[in-house]
Amino acid sequence: MAILWALLCGVLAGAAFGRATQRWRIAAGSGLLGAALAALVALAGDDPWLGAALGVGAAGLIARWARAAALDAARLAILALGALAALRLALVAGGGLPLAPDEAQYWDWSRSLDWAYYSKPGGIAWLIAGWTALFGDGLFALRALGLLLAALALAGAWALARTLALPPAPSAALAALLPIHALSAGLITTDVPLLVCWAWALALAVRWLQDPRPWQLPAFAALVALGISAKYAMLYAWPALALALLAPPLRARRGWWAALALGSLLGVLPLVLWNAAQDWAGLRHLAGQASGSPGWWQPFEFVGGQLAVGLPVSVLLPWAVAWAWRTRAEQPARWLLASAALAPLAALALLSLQAKVQPNWAALTWAPAALLVAAWFRAQPRVWARAVLVGGLALAFCAAAAISALPALRARWPELPPSVPERKLAGWDELAAEVERELASAPAELLTGSYEIAAELAWHLRHRSRPYCANFGRRWHQYDLWQRDQTLPPGSEAVFVLELARTDELDGDWRTRLPAGLLADFAGHGHPRLLRVQRGERVWRQFLIVRLVGFDGALDSARGGQRW
Repeated sequence: MAILWALLCGVLAGAAFGRATQRWRIAAGSGLLGAALAALVALAGDDPWLGAALGVGAAGLIARWARAAALDAARLAILALGALAALRLALVAGGGLPLAPDEAQYWDWSRSLDWAYYSKPGGIAWLIAGWTALFGDGLFALRALGLLLAALALAGAWALARTLALPPAPSAALAALLPIHALSAGLITTDVPLLVCWAWALALAVRWLQDPRPWQLPAFAALVALGISAKYAMLYAWPALALALLAPPLRARRGWWAALALGSLLGVLPLVLWNAAQDWAGLRHLAGQASGSPGWWQPFEFVGGQLAVGLPVSVLLPWAVAWAWRTRAEQPARWLLASAALAPLAALALLSLQAKVQPNWAALTWAPAALLVAAWFRAQPRVWARAVLVGGLALAFCAAAAISALPALRARWPELPPSVPERKLAGWDELAAEVERELASAPAELLTGSYEIAAELAWHLRHRSRPYCANFGRRWHQYDLWQRDQTLPPGSEAVFVLELARTDELDGDWRTRLPAGLLADFAGHGHPRLLRVQRGERVWRQFLIVRLVGFDGALDSARGGQRW
């Protein structure tokens, strides 16, 4: 009923405020948007009246804009950003996407604050700890933090566009709607605070080029330090600055290096002290990632991944970079943006010759790249480039909207084949409920060999002690540093959790699925329980849960794995 109410109000708003020549098109568009928002919240969050209110508000806004004037680029950009923001807010109000394993891991870090952790600096943990101290650690609060960080990153792109004398709404929207940004909005990963610091640091750098003020370089240094505390990738500022010096006007400004050096020192010093106390665990981990197995196909994977996550800017970037190079003497700010975009790409392209490079590792490229492409297109508009921009942004918008609508779509059509992100997010609440029932039957420790399972159970069962994450031959994680001198209490019982392949029928001896030697570390075991995570008739994933009794005091089956 609320959906019909939103549809009716949207149509009436469009008819009342739309211009005579396009009244019914506006009525139909605004009404459908209102109904879609209402349906999303009604299905995902069981709160149809909130959806109706959001939908009616959006419908009236569209109709009011259309009455004032035809939608130009700025209004279309604000409309797209507003629609995505409404979808994300509706998703959060409806319960939000569950935490991904990496997000749950960062939350678990926030319970044991430190300068750094095995794979990342400690900034994300301190940020989450401060936020949850104020607003709690429920899913709504954590997703709200993710949306706030995304809004700050968008504000940084907006400020950078204004500094470059670009139309801020279309330029910032171009950056925000890129898949790498749109699909991560609302997540609490290390990339998002890194992008906030990067965007604002670039805005300050460009402003300093145009109108130097005494406070700008210290602020730039502080943003560099904060960015390094979020992720080591902020150090790409060094090759970016070196590349920027190819523009003669940038060489004349001598405060760059001092500010960058000060910010780097402030950001790196705590990480060096932590690494020195931990046998250089973080740096060894980075070196291990950079020394993978070479493969001739890896550079092609890297290029394909960057084309996808940066679409449509990735297609137009070569033309924009060439334009920035030709005009670098007259417009050094353009070449600064090109340098900030090229430095991570060039470094990671070289790394792809040696190791597999994940698409998000070049996240710093795409905000400056989007602003550079916007400046190039404004200076040299071309019909083919407009087609690339419009088509690519439409695809990116649809993808981001579909991600936001996943819970509603899945509730309506459970038999649809699951996407990879859905499968990774599914089933954690069901697993936690099953493990909680097992622990309620008799006290026991939680034991697993997977950091994903450990992190998810730590968050879902946060009223209990942290799970013990043993290393049965995998790569190291933060749990190995925390628990390297710990073990389970002798004589204790443990509930062991293992994920199976979703096609595993568990025929034959189920004990062969356990890590080799694990049963020998205990006196006995209970009857295993198989948890199938299903949507409709389709099995999405499977977990094996078994109670182990009589721990002998030494987990000999944990072999330590690949440390770095």
